[in-house]
Amino acid sequence: MASYRDNNFHGVGNQNKGFFSKILRNITNWGMDADEMIVRNTNAVAMNQTPTPVGYVDNMYDIVSRNSVAKILQTKSISYLDRGYPEKQRILREYARKDEIREYISIIADEAVVYSESEDFCFPTELPQEFSEEIKKKYHENFKKIYNIFNFNNGTVAWNYFRILLIDGFLAFEVIYDDKNRNIIGINQLDPTTLLPSVEPTTGDSIWVQYPESPEFRRILLDSQIIYISYSSGAEFSETSYVENLIRPFNQLKLLEQTRIMFNVLSAMINRVTTIPVSNMSRHMAEEQMAKIIMEYSDEVTFDEGFGTVSMNGSPHLQYNKNIFLTAGDSGTPTIENMKFEGHNLNENDMLTWFFNALKRASKIPFSRFDKTNGGGNIYGDVTDMSRDELHFYNFIQRLRTVYKEIVIKPWKIKMVLDFPELEKDPNFLSKINVEFNGSNLFHEWKKINNIAKRADIVSKLLEFKGADDKPFFSLDYLMREYMKMTDEELKDNETWKKVKGVGGSSEGGGEGLGEGGGGALPDFGGGGGEGGGELPPPEETPIEDNPVADATGGGEGAGDEFNF
Repeated sequence: MASYRDNNFHGVGNQNKGFFSKILRNITNWGMDADEMIVRNTNAVAMNQTPTPVGYVDNMYDIVSRNSVAKILQTKSISYLDRGYPEKQRILREYARKDEIREYISIIADEAVVYSESEDFCFPTELPQEFSEEIKKKYHENFKKIYNIFNFNNGTVAWNYFRILLIDGFLAFEVIYDDKNRNIIGINQLDPTTLLPSVEPTTGDSIWVQYPESPEFRRILLDSQIIYISYSSGAEFSETSYVENLIRPFNQLKLLEQTRIMFNVLSAMINRVTTIPVSNMSRHMAEEQMAKIIMEYSDEVTFDEGFGTVSMNGSPHLQYNKNIFLTAGDSGTPTIENMKFEGHNLNENDMLTWFFNALKRASKIPFSRFDKTNGGGNIYGDVTDMSRDELHFYNFIQRLRTVYKEIVIKPWKIKMVLDFPELEKDPNFLSKINVEFNGSNLFHEWKKINNIAKRADIVSKLLEFKGADDKPFFSLDYLMREYMKMTDEELKDNETWKKVKGVGGSSEGGGEGLGEGGGGALPDFGGGGGEGGGELPPPEETPIEDNPVADATGGGEGAGDEFNF
């Protein structure tokens, strides 16, 4: 790896002097102050680090730089450090156009990036109660801004980026800030092969160097200006991209398919041999005649993998029969015979099926989804019907999503720290910023449904516990948050619907049924209503405006703000 001294850095020390630039400089170590000390005080040679001779006196910059890059390689692969990657990238893209591999890439991308009707493929998870409402509001606003900056509301952009990651194995973007370095205003897709992580020698800031070996084109960017995503880690034994693992079984399958095609083409032809006796011909003339005959009647069969066509002797039109004329001796009678094609029978399917299964295994897609006669496998009606292959495939997709979601999370974290600088030193906040992906995976849906059903059953049983005063021991508000995992936003939406539908009463009274003794609001949970609680009349019997529960101003003893959603 190249080494960069003070006089080789241009631009990073003369720009972005403002307050928010200082935050951008420190964003790499945000919430992880101990990591810098770990890098500085590491003595052993890391797995991805080039060793130096014992006793070699090195400056602190080189030590920190090597340790920092080695730390990055634990989780990411850097394409610049692989000198053979540009040629590998060309090969990966070439194979990504093959029919089978292109289909597998589309299946993986369709499974991982699923757009909802609202044009969202992911959504933010909720922050814990410990953070203020202002932070929570800004949390959602900034997510939407970052989402729109990437143009992810276009239903194909996120899908295409994910497909590039599967093929090339790398994605890189520059995060563009406004003049005051306060707001993120855009992104710029970069060539990952031009970027190298390093450390700025005068400040120790993590940086990225673009075109590091070309002083004319070199660019120095802060880590907060770069989003760099790789399919694999820096381990040498891992594949560069999803496509790489498919190349070997694909080539073996195609070789077998091509030999089978050629076998059928050659064996379908009828070769007729005519032997003509000649006289008064010298040996030299006879050899010339034989060479001419060999040149005219030899066959060369070629297979075009790109278009799937077969040509014979350069012509796309295959001959059904061929007449071959040969000379024999100085005298005699002409003979005519039909030749039988002799060769191994390549029409058996066992070998072809074996190699096709090898390609399917490499794709990581469950075998049941290749059952085209039944529409690509069964639609499972319950999570108990899910196969282990489906479970493994689901976990594989989740790992890919974990890598890919950095495209949203990193600029989102940066924007939150720019808006709330005090969060810079809060490691808890760093770990809470996250997104969930939409999923069409039935395992995911049924898992969610079963979890809700089991949680509701637990809540029902806990509501049956009575205290010393024979009233419900647990607060329903607590149970809904702790066991049903309902967020503040969901609880508010639920309360709004209750008011609209006339179920549960107004927030001013105790008719919500959430207190001790107001258990009539959620009768399905089996909570014992205390004094003043009552069951809801059937909707068809009581109009909303006449509903006594909706009009109630009090829910009996124990109703109050403690249980207000």
